[in-house]
Amino acid sequence: MAQTGSSGHGVLAVYPDMDAARDAMTTLESKGIDAVNIHLVGEAAERASADPDVSRRDRRVVGFMTARTIAGAAIGAIVGALLGLLAGSLTNGPAWIYMLAGIVFLGPFGFAVAGYSTLDADREWELTFEPDDGQVAIQVRTDDRSVVERASAALRDSGALDVKQL
Repeated sequence: MAQTGSSGHGVLAVYPDMDAARDAMTTLESKGIDAVNIHLVGEAAERASADPDVSRRDRRVVGFMTARTIAGAAIGAIVGALLGLLAGSLTNGPAWIYMLAGIVFLGPFGFAVAGYSTLDADREWELTFEPDDGQVAIQVRTDDRSVVERASAALRDSGALDVKQL
């Protein structure tokens, strides 16, 4: 697998498919690894990058984001209803009004938070929505040795077939 970037330190992890690689990339970003340091490498990644028809990939990304925003809206509505019920039980007013207000105000808030948390997705992350049966690797390259150590630990815990420091 080819190395990308000219940074001095790195780690390479191999995954069985694009779905596993996408989950690993999300894990890395949640651990504070900057997306510009995360690269998708290997034949499967090269095939996905070279495919001129991105309509299938775009539909999959939209489906993923739609599911995420609907889940966020549902969670926001549930939290709003519970907070409304709590507020209604602590006051002498009708609890259903407080529950409705909680749903109306926190449902869209959950929708927005879930949607915005996906908007900063990198092009490399979008490539993982391309269907491919081959193995794919994720490479993290940076000059900061501590970032590589943090990435190595995250990749080992994410179900990689193989993890190597470069």
